[in-house]
Amino acid sequence: MSTQGPSRAEWAQVDRTSDPAWFIRLLDATRSRMLRAATADPAHYFAHLELAPGIAVLQVGAGTGDFDRLMADLVRPGGHLVGIDYSQAMVDEATARSAGLGLPIEFQQADAHDLPFDDANFDRCLATQVFQHLARPERALAEMVRVARRGGLVVITEPDWDSRILAVGDLALGRALTRAWADKIPNPGIARELPAMFAAAGLTNVRLDATPYLLSGNSPEMALDLVAQPLLDLREAGVIDAGRCEEVLARVRDRIAAGTWLDAALMLRVTGEKS
Repeated sequence: MSTQGPSRAEWAQVDRTSDPAWFIRLLDATRSRMLRAATADPAHYFAHLELAPGIAVLQVGAGTGDFDRLMADLVRPGGHLVGIDYSQAMVDEATARSAGLGLPIEFQQADAHDLPFDDANFDRCLATQVFQHLARPERALAEMVRVARRGGLVVITEPDWDSRILAVGDLALGRALTRAWADKIPNPGIARELPAMFAAAGLTNVRLDATPYLLSGNSPEMALDLVAQPLLDLREAGVIDAGRCEEVLARVRDRIAAGTWLDAALMLRVTGEKS
């Protein structure tokens, strides 16, 4: 069971953790399936963004920039993409991965609560799995709206962690595990609040799309770790003992090996237009 690595609550302070590269490895492990789908057909994967040559895109929380590079290719010639991240380690990684590709793309360190851009500067403003970690999500949304151009789209995608389900063979324990996981995240239910937040921020034509988010589709090691972490929290809280931990982990390992493991949540994408 994993006992190493920073806490999930530390996404807002990646550079101050003991191992910033752990978060880079986590992104690579948890987004590999989605990245393969995006790489196979970028135009289809990003169709909801209505990207075209000449479009200016802002990605808030760019991470390693893998999806940004695919979008940057779709907006040339004439367009460009700017990716910001609060972590300098992420910015450095994204910049290194993009070097020499000739794409209209750049990355910089910045705070989502105080974007370093002029008003009405981008046609698309995006954030994926970022708002769940923010101290002031309403402020960050207001900033995205501010830098969006008239007629531009603001798109935020978040999982609803209270919708997570685990097939651990014990319904009560599964619920306890998903709660232990969600309680470590600053805004675990932000996804369900986004439509109302968009309307309050003055965005129009607000629409919602929902898709399954299969955490069990990650690599075997990561799929196990995503259960091991809340199990450790419950053990340390005295809810379960070490023997029960090992019993559950053995069951999860067996189900991962057999291809019958299920770990999923609801992923919500909210889109609004600046009128």
